[in-house]
Amino acid sequence: MDQRDQSVANSISLGHYNSLILNRINQDVDDFTGPDSLKDAVIGVVGVEAYAVHNAINHHTGKFALVSEHQVPVWRRGQTALITVTTSQPFNVKTHKMRVTFDFGVGSSVPQGTKIVMDLQENSHIDLSSTKQWGMQAQLSQGNITVLEILSSSTTAVGAYKITVETSIRSNPQAIKKFKVRDPVYILFNPWSTDDLVYMPKDQELEEYIDNDTGKVWVGTYRQIRSRPWVFGQFEDAILPAAFFVLDSSSLLPVDRGNPIKVSRAISAMVNDIDDRGVISGNWSGKYKNGTAPTDWTGSAAILEQYVANRGRPVKYGQCWVFSAVVTTICRAIGLPCRSVSNFVSGHDTNQSLTIDKFFAKTGKRLEGLRRPELGVNDSIWNFHVWNEVFMARPDLPKGYGGWQAIDSTPQEVSDRKFQCGPASVVAVKNGMIGLGYDVHFLFAEVNADLVHFVEDEESVWGFRRTSSNYYHVGRQIVTKSAGIEDHYGNSDLEDLTPFYKNTEGGATERSAVLHAVRGSERAREIYDYEDSSDVIFKLEDIDEIKFGEPYRAKIVLENTTDSKRTMSVLVSSYSIHYNGVKAKQIKEARGQFTLQPKEKDTLVLTVTPGEYMDKLVEYCMVKIYSMIRVVETDQTWTDEDDFMMDKPRLDMELVGEAKRKTLCQVKVSFTNPLPIALTECFFMLEAPGILREVKKAYRDVAPKEKVESVIGFYPRRAGSTKLVVRFNSMDMLDVNGTLAIRILA
Repeated sequence: MDQRDQSVANSISLGHYNSLILNRINQDVDDFTGPDSLKDAVIGVVGVEAYAVHNAINHHTGKFALVSEHQVPVWRRGQTALITVTTSQPFNVKTHKMRVTFDFGVGSSVPQGTKIVMDLQENSHIDLSSTKQWGMQAQLSQGNITVLEILSSSTTAVGAYKITVETSIRSNPQAIKKFKVRDPVYILFNPWSTDDLVYMPKDQELEEYIDNDTGKVWVGTYRQIRSRPWVFGQFEDAILPAAFFVLDSSSLLPVDRGNPIKVSRAISAMVNDIDDRGVISGNWSGKYKNGTAPTDWTGSAAILEQYVANRGRPVKYGQCWVFSAVVTTICRAIGLPCRSVSNFVSGHDTNQSLTIDKFFAKTGKRLEGLRRPELGVNDSIWNFHVWNEVFMARPDLPKGYGGWQAIDSTPQEVSDRKFQCGPASVVAVKNGMIGLGYDVHFLFAEVNADLVHFVEDEESVWGFRRTSSNYYHVGRQIVTKSAGIEDHYGNSDLEDLTPFYKNTEGGATERSAVLHAVRGSERAREIYDYEDSSDVIFKLEDIDEIKFGEPYRAKIVLENTTDSKRTMSVLVSSYSIHYNGVKAKQIKEARGQFTLQPKEKDTLVLTVTPGEYMDKLVEYCMVKIYSMIRVVETDQTWTDEDDFMMDKPRLDMELVGEAKRKTLCQVKVSFTNPLPIALTECFFMLEAPGILREVKKAYRDVAPKEKVESVIGFYPRRAGSTKLVVRFNSMDMLDVNGTLAIRILA
């Protein structure tokens, strides 16, 4: 059995998860060690009451189903909680001893702070002026009942702790009775405590980044940003055990589980399945036969429950926004403030040049088979990429680099021999401080790299020359969901984070940050040493919103600024792409020669009809326009590209009548098929945190241009306010979403 299998087998969280699911929680255990003649003389413990619901009020953990439904204690570190110990006879601290142990599990250690042993003394006192140490004192000792107040350290390792209460008589301490409490206590980070590294001062942000169990992940293109609703579900009964099982399965040492810097880095490694057999297997092929398509997930709970139920076997499949959403769930569950962040036009720099390099043949075709990774031939641009930010102080960095830190669980590049990324200070990214930990250089390139095109050139010593290209911003817009704002129909709850990652594009401060970063990379210094000269101006116009099923037009504006005519060799092509920028299918291509007279300005247009693109689109319906133009007289070469996404309908939703707990409820869902073809293999996905687990409902074929109105039934398992997330998928149109705020009556 390897080290990871041993960790899985010994995981307290996994054991408790199984007991919850199977509804067979072990009873409290009372053991005795010592001479049999003293067994009856030693005071025993007959019960321990952890006041799960009462303590949850001050610990801000009352939303956890573990607390409200199972009465399992969930505490936040750095503050006190009460427990009551009931003994078999009156307890007297002068003649009896009581020891309380909090045990992190196999490998726990008193010196490392993962096994806490506290003896109750007559003068036991908690010093609240410092929460760096555990403490215990008796609030009340009356007859057989002793009420203990326990302070957990503000630096203690987060996780599940087993509680043992030992009793003995002071005159013969080797005779001991041990009482093992049935349920563990879960100890979380505490963003409400000023002594915790994850302290977050604003209530509205705490409500969003810790307590909000639904939200949005932003996808699309930078001109057509749309929200994908997601159920984070961090308070579901199995999620907290699952979150800690993920950490138990990582290579993170128990002693480091109190450090949010190391914990967040471990989460970024464990949510992908490379290296550590983590939670989700990534798949960008469009083929998901042996698993679940990423677009079919509506929330994190089903993913994490499947992972734990299979004892750490990766779940198939996810893509960046699924990875990010699961990270959000895990972090919020364990008390680490977290949000999903989407970067539109996201760079993937593979050779630390701080540029995104693309290589082309003289004909204008992109060279995709080059085997020279040192040149950055595997660099790419994703239409959007989703990572996470976690909030914490950074005592390991110079002053001023705390606050939001970027982590990324999508496996892209190796960091410290693992596919993990961050935490990278967002302030460090903005300032180009690529030498600071962790992985600032990679995040900097994702948001601020320059796109550089190279064309074959026999006269160059390395076979290529850099061409002049239009300035194609990487990191066009970086967004998250705003705290405290809910918009079920539009984007008014979108918060623009771009100014926190980069200065105004092209401005002196932004270029200063780029050049500061360039000085730290030898490869970058080589590429940035380039001057541009051109006498023909080119501009590829942005494509406005295109509805799914309508034609689109690529337009290039050309202007000859010289007093001589200019002949141009032109290539314009359009092809479908996956959201990570990988080419899928060629849609249309046009090439030829074009002449501009002196001082003339003109426009080239490539028109693509629905009949030309319908059968060539892949999931998300994203299209790339690429153009390369070479001026014959001067050999000036210009390249540019543009991406856009077809706009799809959204689901209109309304509740039919009242909704009551454990009673059939109905929601009416409607949308119009925008396509001239039938939609086949249709289904709806429904989920509402705390109310309805993920449900799949098959649906009939939808006729061309048909308006669909469907009434879908479901059974809420408990009362309360929530958000219902519904998704429609089919073979021909994916990812049509809707959300509805509902209240379930008792």
